[in-house]
Amino acid sequence: MTRFGSPTYGITRTLTDTDFDSAIDRVTAALAANGFGVLTSIDVQTTLKQKIGEDIPRYTVLGACNPTLAFHALSTDPGFGLLMPCSVVVAEQSDGSIAVSVGEPSALFKAMDRDDLDGFAEMVRRPLQAAMDALWAAISLGDASRPERPTSSTPWRSPQRQAPSNTRHLPSDPRPQRTARDRHRRSPRHESP
Repeated sequence: MTRFGSPTYGITRTLTDTDFDSAIDRVTAALAANGFGVLTSIDVQTTLKQKIGEDIPRYTVLGACNPTLAFHALSTDPGFGLLMPCSVVVAEQSDGSIAVSVGEPSALFKAMDRDDLDGFAEMVRRPLQAAMDALWAAISLGDASRPERPTSSTPWRSPQRQAPSNTRHLPSDPRPQRTARDRHRRSPRHESP
């Protein structure tokens, strides 16, 4: 199996200071801190070995979901379910490093063939990017093998198209608006099941 690389349709980080199981724990914690729960975990290495007898390095696909974002997506277009949950790949590399990658929302939303999703794609991207950045920040400062911090790539944008007239548009921000009276209170965090 070749190196995972850095696909243009993903937000990818390479961890050099951890083992595979610890990387899974770190990814799960970083996602949770940014509103995503892990609903599924697919051990691709074991599945391929059992089903077709092929050996690959450790490779797990986590299915992550942010309930608030999922609700707004499905309320706008039930077809969004085909893109859910967010796939997060954790892949062992031949040099012992661990690649972690999550699909770039704007690239994935291209399949919806709607130009009104750019704002929503950015709302989904922000917490996913924050989770990926948290993985990078967790690398110990004294690690000599730490590569240079990657820069955040510019989100992929689909060509501009006219939205169908019967399309419901996503709100610019799915969070409920808070009144002046509510601002002094802290909102409870929403966790996924």
